Amino acid sequence: MSAGITRATPAHEHNDQKDGTPAGKVVRPRTQRMYIRRFLRGLIGLAWIIAVAVTAYEVGYKPLCVPSPERAYISATTVVVRSPIEWTDIDWRVKPGDVVMPDQPLAIVSNEKLDRTSLVALTTRVRKGEVQLAQTKKNRELFEQELVKCQKEWETFVETYIQRLEKGKVVAESQRTQSFAARDDALRRYRLLEDLARKNIASTDEFASAVAAAKVAEGKLAETEAEVGRFENDIAAAKKGVLSDRDAPIGLARVIELRLKASQAAVEQTAVEADLTADRRELESLERHLKNLEKQEVLAPTAGRVASVSNGSGLEPKGEALVQLLEANGIFVEALYKPRYAKFLKPGDQVTVKLAGGTINGVIRSVEQNMPASEAGLSDMMRDTSLDLLRVVIDLPPEVREARLIKQPAEIIP
Repeated sequence: MSAGITRATPAHEHNDQKDGTPAGKVVRPRTQRMYIRRFLRGLIGLAWIIAVAVTAYEVGYKPLCVPSPERAYISATTVVVRSPIEWTDIDWRVKPGDVVMPDQPLAIVSNEKLDRTSLVALTTRVRKGEVQLAQTKKNRELFEQELVKCQKEWETFVETYIQRLEKGKVVAESQRTQSFAARDDALRRYRLLEDLARKNIASTDEFASAVAAAKVAEGKLAETEAEVGRFENDIAAAKKGVLSDRDAPIGLARVIELRLKASQAAVEQTAVEADLTADRRELESLERHLKNLEKQEVLAPTAGRVASVSNGSGLEPKGEALVQLLEANGIFVEALYKPRYAKFLKPGDQVTVKLAGGTINGVIRSVEQNMPASEAGLSDMMRDTSLDLLRVVIDLPPEVREARLIKQPAEIIP
């Protein structure tokens, strides 16, 4: 306030000192406006809190810890072990709940009601094939032996034939030489008588006789030369296997016939050997098959826990399911949650799992609606099949994948 100016004090600001209020204290009256302002401030604060909560819920803001499930236990994927043969009898070596190791016997299946008709027929066919093969080999050997003998006879015949031709050629050449000499003598006598005839010394008859003798000598020479040529041609043809002797075609035909029979016997032997080999393989396969059908051991393909065994009876087909095995390598935790926790559980999130042997960290594999016939329906004999729950699959580290843990309870630590 400025000096010299005095503010009038309202009547309500005067303290009558009756209520014990110190002198000079200003007391404001509680009006309706003040209450309204306070109510509005509180309402605004409450609206702000609600908006923050709604926004956090809509964006999936997670709580400080993973919620606890309704139920959690250790499960595993199922391996179905099937029968390798048809069987009528089975000798079980395990029962549901047993823990098995790889290659451990699960059962022995056998079949005493075998049809051996095919085996008998195939055995008979193989024996007949062996007899036929032996006969074919024998025929081939006989043909080859006869062929060798006939070939030698043929070669001897050809050599003898060529020798005979060469001797005939020698004789023909000798006769040709004699014909040359006779012709020369006849020509000399002809020329001499021709000169004498011109001088009228020789008679006409002597000259005519000389002319005739010269012509005969020329003809004889031509015949001997033709004979030598024929022998030369026959020798050349014989060396190439072409003989003009009347016995030659018969011997050659015999050789050709034996060669053809030996070749046919070789082809027949090859075919019989191929058929016999195929029949023997089929027989061995059938014998192995029948041996396996008689009795065969069924082994565990992997470590795990037996979930169930077959209760089949009578003649069961090959491939029939014998054992449902919970695989140790496929172990996981199955937790059942209420649907309202769906946004708090995401695949890939880490969770803490408490088992019988201690506490470990797992990773959420999947979050799905609980189904009665889910992938693990055969293995989870004790699982809750309610459709009002969420099924959360949690993968465990390899070091805790032991068959003894399957179906044991688990706990998710918040």
